[in-house]
Amino acid sequence: MIGTPELRVLLVDDDGSVLSGLQNVLRPERHRWAIRVAEGAEAALTALAAEPFDVVVSDIRMPGMNGLELLGRIHDGWPGTVRVLLSGWSDTGSITRAGTVAHRYLLKPCDADTLRSELAGIQEIRALLPDPGLRDALGALRSLPSSPETLQALRDLPEDPDARDRAVAVAVETDVALATRVLQFVSSPSFGSPRPITGLRAALGLLGHGLLREIASLLEPLASSSLLPGAAESLVRLEQHARTSSRMARVLAPDEATADPASTAALLHDAGRFALLSRLPGPYAEVLQRSLRGGRPLEEIEIEVLGATHARIGAYLLGLWGLPRSIVDAVARHHDRDVLDDPGIAGLVATANLFAHQADAAARSAPGAALARSLR
Repeated sequence: MIGTPELRVLLVDDDGSVLSGLQNVLRPERHRWAIRVAEGAEAALTALAAEPFDVVVSDIRMPGMNGLELLGRIHDGWPGTVRVLLSGWSDTGSITRAGTVAHRYLLKPCDADTLRSELAGIQEIRALLPDPGLRDALGALRSLPSSPETLQALRDLPEDPDARDRAVAVAVETDVALATRVLQFVSSPSFGSPRPITGLRAALGLLGHGLLREIASLLEPLASSSLLPGAAESLVRLEQHARTSSRMARVLAPDEATADPASTAALLHDAGRFALLSRLPGPYAEVLQRSLRGGRPLEEIEIEVLGATHARIGAYLLGLWGLPRSIVDAVARHHDRDVLDDPGIAGLVATANLFAHQADAAARSAPGAALARSLR
């Protein structure tokens, strides 16, 4: 007996022949994916109002309402739906703009293997977070909150080329939101890299300063100054911990080839906490308060209050944005004790996180630390 398909997919294009071609490409997957089509944006909105879909794959160029506008409407009305944009435009500007409404971006013509791979990856990522309420909250997140200081530094780059390169590297390698957006950009199949880019230094070698500034400009509305005061203070502490973890992972790595992806994954390991501070600050404040009062593990209370740990939430979000599997896996497992003996990226990130927490605790208990905090 054939069970209910596990993924409901809506394909949107104004050209019926294109839709027929995509349906034919995906027909062999009909036992696990329910495929529907809509000719144009208005038909897509009508279909969404009639039944739920897990994924919408839309062309960008359509008469009337284009794909970017459609995905913006889906973001507002059905935030838990995964949004994939198909476009024949390969210019970097359209790709960066698409990142404000689309989780993923694919170039047309999209071959069968690429489309199947994207949908299979989305199905796997969705299994990390079965709760529809959390999916809605995270699906509405356009970006993680970024540091205003980082964005200002990228606006005021020095004229000297060497100094400019150093300033750019520091900005990207110390800001979780910017690092995530850079990796999302270079990980897209539309970017055309022959292999996954898992390290920020490797990514920076492929991007120009102009493109990086354009990527950063999209984060402007989500700088930490837009957060609630309590959340902004927590964000600063999280940023400091992320940077310490990243440095620890680089030191622990056995070689430079491992150091770049390990330090990158360590920088992003608490992406779930950044997301929770941005989208669910009230419930997450309750989690933090209960953990402090009762002395219980944070992850235990997260499951009680939220239904998932910040590690799983962060892995879901980064996977949704198409980041490399090795990073998603390391983020998902960074609190697992059994991964500490893993010689790979996940083990380095878990160990770096543990050492960074110990360093944070030592700094808080050092002589004069309490006085310094009271004077802030």
